[in-house]
Amino acid sequence: MRAFLNKTMIVDGSYLLHRSLHTPGLQELCTVTGMKTGGVYGSLKILQAELKRFPEYFPIVCFDDGLSKRRTDLYPDYKANRARQEADSLAAVGVAREHDDYLEEYHRQRADLIAILKSFGIPSLLIPGWEGDDLQYLLTLVSKESVVISDDKDLIQLVAPNVKIRRSMRDETITWDESDEYYRAPRFTIRKAIVGDPSDNIPKCANGLGEKGADEIAKMLQIYNEGYYKTYLEKYCKEHSEDKICKKIEALLGNWEQFEVNYQLIDLQKVEIPYGFESLIKDILTANIGRSNIMESYSLIGRYEMNSVYPDQILAMLSLSSSHVIL
Repeated sequence: MRAFLNKTMIVDGSYLLHRSLHTPGLQELCTVTGMKTGGVYGSLKILQAELKRFPEYFPIVCFDDGLSKRRTDLYPDYKANRARQEADSLAAVGVAREHDDYLEEYHRQRADLIAILKSFGIPSLLIPGWEGDDLQYLLTLVSKESVVISDDKDLIQLVAPNVKIRRSMRDETITWDESDEYYRAPRFTIRKAIVGDPSDNIPKCANGLGEKGADEIAKMLQIYNEGYYKTYLEKYCKEHSEDKICKKIEALLGNWEQFEVNYQLIDLQKVEIPYGFESLIKDILTANIGRSNIMESYSLIGRYEMNSVYPDQILAMLSLSSSHVIL
């Protein structure tokens, strides 16, 4: 894909909204009429702060809209634990209603957040069958420079010479020159493929092989091509059978098929880009960037009673970058 965007601030909208809705002090924030506002307020406050920090980068906000078909075809149980938790909750008195209430609140506030962003001329990407992480990766490919706004550790794998990660809630910015190699791909993706990810129902590859052991193996493999990983490990253990790490390697080799599946699920570079997708993204962005409505912004912010979110300041900051975001 060719770069048709200049400097972009790629915002993980789903992560910010979920985190804000679970943040003490924001969970019960509401207007005088009782309408909850914590998710929208928390997300906008973070965006407002990051616009001040990175005034040359124009924001594009990405949201999840279903699971990746590529991942569910590869591994039908991908994120299935979330579905099972939802089903199990139906048997618990009150729990199902509580879960349904949260989802309803999340979707309501997401719709309102997208409307407010649109009034600022900030585009939101919400594409059926696409996960936000994949959209964020694709945006880094079509941007000359980008800063990804998310505290999701999975996205640290995107750090590159022209991509930095801003973890707002930790007040941390990770750049290529200053990044810890522990988080760089492929070391990061190899390690995570070995240990799995319970939150996404991705299983570990071997009992007793934790993050420390997985990282030892990842460091060994990071300089090789992916197709040579298994051959190298088999050869290493044959030549260094007394080495303590060989027991860990043998445990991994014993479930190598799961490792290969995990690696495909976790590595964002495996995202398949359908024909015409670049044009679709460009059309969405062109239709929204810079098309602000100051009166609507004030109306929506006023409805939410967010006195410390300032539409005029946000629009002023956006004006610095909106005119040259699309090359």
